[in-house]
Amino acid sequence: LAQESTEWNQTPLLDGVKLENSTMLDQNTAVVADTAHALLKYPNRILAEDWDEWIFRRSYNHVSVIATSKGVETPVKVAKNKWPLLLTSKMSRGRISYVDLDLQHQWMNLHAGSFKLLANLLSH
Repeated sequence: LAQESTEWNQTPLLDGVKLENSTMLDQNTAVVADTAHALLKYPNRILAEDWDEWIFRRSYNHVSVIATSKGVETPVKVAKNKWPLLLTSKMSRGRISYVDLDLQHQWMNLHAGSFKLLANLLSH
């Protein structure tokens, strides 16, 4: 889940991924999601309405991926500028995923879409 940028940037879990604190990504920030990506279709299909009615903010950081980062997939991005919000990469025996979405506030608000996404992340 979302990390503090200073800590992450010192020892990133995904090579070539950098974080910068941002207050620009409020709850109304539009997202674009790759609905064909496995993280967004199994075991729950994440639909367009699952991104509606979020509270507080959409994300904590501006996430950037260096062009040389190989194998990093970005199934969820900010619609306007394509900043990644969810990244995943194959590792030797599985995947590592980084989610910068503000899921904690959505869970406290009992937002159904955020719980569907959590279940998908845990199943992968």
